[in-house]
Amino acid sequence: MSNGQIIRLIPYGASQVTGDSTDGVNTNFPAVNLADPQPKTVFRSLAAVAAGGKIHSIYVDLGADTPIDTVAAMFMDLDQSGLIYVYATTSASGGFSTAIGARVYAGDFAPSGITRESRQFALAQFTSVSRRYIVVQLVIARAIGETMQIGICALGQRIAQASNFELGSGRKVEDQSIVRTLPGGETAIERGGRTPLWRATWSNLSESELANIWSLLVEIGTSAPVLLIEDPDRTTGLSERMHYGLLTSLDFTERVQFDKQRIDITIREMV
Repeated sequence: MSNGQIIRLIPYGASQVTGDSTDGVNTNFPAVNLADPQPKTVFRSLAAVAAGGKIHSIYVDLGADTPIDTVAAMFMDLDQSGLIYVYATTSASGGFSTAIGARVYAGDFAPSGITRESRQFALAQFTSVSRRYIVVQLVIARAIGETMQIGICALGQRIAQASNFELGSGRKVEDQSIVRTLPGGETAIERGGRTPLWRATWSNLSESELANIWSLLVEIGTSAPVLLIEDPDRTTGLSERMHYGLLTSLDFTERVQFDKQRIDITIREMV
């Protein structure tokens, strides 16, 4: 088990992202949708016209060379494995050509195990590079008539500490449904959304580690998305250990020793 991480996400606008596919893009769900932080605003391909592996490419222009070491393609409607490739080129290279760019990551989709709504998350982490043009390629096998959709393509930098989250971190579900007992004794249920929450404590933080976290917290507050990863190991269940959403509770940092501090973090997932 590896230590938990917070991913500082790099925002990009609709004018900075494009996409293509060997089967074509559904014009009702273009790649510009990926600039929306809501997972249900999706990029979707047309239905496959033939069985076999298909490549879906997402192109993001960050505007300038930017440090990046993490790519996560999330909320994909897949229940099978595949490959993810990440190519990155500098401003000096002048574009998205993979011929002149370095492939900084290539690997399998993480095994998902049993996940909510058969969602699939692909996580790519590599040695930090400073690049402007990012190409994320997803290679999957699909049957004729199947589409592929992605809700979030997150680019960022990871913050990982020497110590892991404390024991005692855990999950709960926030149910927005309304349950009432009617005059006759019957139970009436109006179904609402169910939102996962995850809470954890990071302790034994050095001054420099806390400074990194504090810088991020001041930047995003409780109104900008962040990605928290309980354990980034590529093992079954990784999709369930990745939490994309808004921080809902930021407690005061607490000094436990002169050189050690702790902080409690709660995230409410966007689903």
